[in-house]
Amino acid sequence: MGRPVVEWSFGMGESSHRDFWWYIRWKPMIQKVSSVTLGMFSFTIAMAYIGVMLGYESDLSFFKDIIHSPKVHVGGITTFALFR
Repeated sequence: MGRPVVEWSFGMGESSHRDFWWYIRWKPMIQKVSSVTLGMFSFTIAMAYIGVMLGYESDLSFFKDIIHSPKVHVGGITTFALFR
């Protein structure tokens, strides 16, 4: 009786049960959770930009604090815009 293997039907070679569980159970779950999380992230950033464009004032505005800070330089704002 040898090592238990999974024979894939879509062109991959044999693999272990750990690979099977990764492709069937864990990878799709991680992708779903990350897509929902990143979607919520994108929604909140879009709402923040719309709020700024409409002129709503907020003392908690992350964007306002960064852009209007006396300590920030142009390179810092550019870096923030690139990595937001």
